[in-house]
Amino acid sequence: MSQKAFIRLETDKALLKLLKVWSLEVKEQGALALWALAGATHVQQRAIAERIGIQQLIEILMTKSEKLQFVACVALTALARDSVTRQNEVAKEGGLQPLVRIMKSPKSSQRVLLYAVQCLAALCVGVAHSNNPATQSRLAEEGAIELLTELLANSPVPEVQAEAAYSLGCLVLRNGDNQLQLKQLPQFSYSLLLALLDAETPKIRLRGCQALAVFAFNNTRQQFAIREAGGISIAALEEFLASSDPAARCHAAFQSVVLTRDIVDADPVSLTAKGIQILTPRSSSALPVSQQQSAAAAEELVETACAYLASLAHSRSGLKDAIITAGGLDRLVRLLLDSDSRTVRSAASVVLGYLTFNRTAARLLLKACRENPGLFYKLEAALPLPDARICDEFLADFRAAEKIGLPCQFMEVNGGHPILPSRAATAKARPRPPTSVGQAAGPSSSTASAAQQQQQKMLRSKSAPAHRLIRPGSNKR
Repeated sequence: MSQKAFIRLETDKALLKLLKVWSLEVKEQGALALWALAGATHVQQRAIAERIGIQQLIEILMTKSEKLQFVACVALTALARDSVTRQNEVAKEGGLQPLVRIMKSPKSSQRVLLYAVQCLAALCVGVAHSNNPATQSRLAEEGAIELLTELLANSPVPEVQAEAAYSLGCLVLRNGDNQLQLKQLPQFSYSLLLALLDAETPKIRLRGCQALAVFAFNNTRQQFAIREAGGISIAALEEFLASSDPAARCHAAFQSVVLTRDIVDADPVSLTAKGIQILTPRSSSALPVSQQQSAAAAEELVETACAYLASLAHSRSGLKDAIITAGGLDRLVRLLLDSDSRTVRSAASVVLGYLTFNRTAARLLLKACRENPGLFYKLEAALPLPDARICDEFLADFRAAEKIGLPCQFMEVNGGHPILPSRAATAKARPRPPTSVGQAAGPSSSTASAAQQQQQKMLRSKSAPAHRLIRPGSNKR
């Protein structure tokens, strides 16, 4: 709350001026104060990074100050996360070479090295584990694959090894050329990745599982290589699947679904179902928040779960149907309709966009759009294009239904006619029989009505057939 109060007072504008001062110490204090305003949430971090600017961040990244390099690395990571457009801008402004130089330099501190490796991973992956071939190729040309492999094999710091493994997976994600280059390195082996699962720290073990999941994502060849190297025991994930930390459960659930073919002692079907069931409630607006968690932390947890569901939605066949069966689509629709958080709505829209490529999901979502006024336009507004995807056939079906007329447009609350007419309208439309009540007094009106009744009786008697009484025993007909 205090950070937002300082931002409302435009404190960041005054601190940005300090970055242009010649004094290195003043720059350091200004940069650290700026990043303190960013807080721990992705949205606020990205907002501060955008105010600093890509060019300014690259300039302070090229300095020899450890503090400035740290701020530049974490700010570029926040800026490039899940945004191919921002990643390409960083590459265009020349931000890749300074990161590689930090990794090459023996003078770089372990802290700066760790965040530089994390920044490389953020520059290679977009929404829902989609890759960025442009930055992947540029980094491979700069020698990043060899550097990361060296760190994975020989770094004395386990945290750096785990981050190097994860960044290496991001660098070769869905990139055949980089995968071939990595395979040709004599230092690299999948046993190095599996060794991270035996680390003493749970955080390192969880990060090692995440690195393996990135290597195995949508790549049966690398899944087979991991299994040939020894595979994974379900015990490596069970401690996180049963963890009291909801974020750890989210990560482990995603890993268990992606790595089902590499887990040697568990049923793939039941493990996949369990993973999706763990992720799906995390996408509910009724997310349980512990006393230690803030609303921002709860939103980030929902965002993480939705990001994993979006990745699974364009993974192997059958996972979209599993998400639908687990009730994920209905809960995502409620999130899109009810959530006040722009971040949560955007995350939910990404999953729904990928689900539209499944005919069952597209039909159910089209039905929801027909019944809920404004749902389609909320989906369209929240979808972070061009990074996210949505099926063109689904868009065409909705446009056709909208042209004909959506059912929700004819609802009474939206200005349509009521389904059940009111009593006044029913009474007005129903013809009343002629009576003497309310008629003008006088012999002429009563005589006229009596004459009309007599005439109706005569008409009925003429139209009715004559009845003849036939006595018993008579032959006359």
